[in-house]
Amino acid sequence: MLRAGSRGLRAVAGSGVFVANSLAAGQEPLARHFARRTRPSGLGQLPPEAWLGVRADEVPRISGAVAWLECSPELTVPVGDHELVVARVVAAVHRGGAPLVNFADELHAGPSASASTFRHAGRDGEET
Repeated sequence: MLRAGSRGLRAVAGSGVFVANSLAAGQEPLARHFARRTRPSGLGQLPPEAWLGVRADEVPRISGAVAWLECSPELTVPVGDHELVVARVVAAVHRGGAPLVNFADELHAGPSASASTFRHAGRDGEET
């Protein structure tokens, strides 16, 4: 869910593809950075080494994240002062490790898991 009217919502809803990054348990400062409304926008908000896949044919991912979901936005649904983005996952990578979890407005280390990869298959079974 993204705050209604936020630049994050505009960027996600207006794109053909976006990546949801699952930060690692040790990335609390980065999570707090992204929670700030006053942070810079775009790739310039973090140093170049913080990003993976910044070629024109790739969607940027955050270095050190335990997982990435490459998604295609389908629709947004208003939920109070936020919007729920409903998206199709087209590819996913889980590197393994403990994710950073937000519970009761506090950040915690989640349970660790092993690595895996997923690629979406279309209705006819062909990879898309």
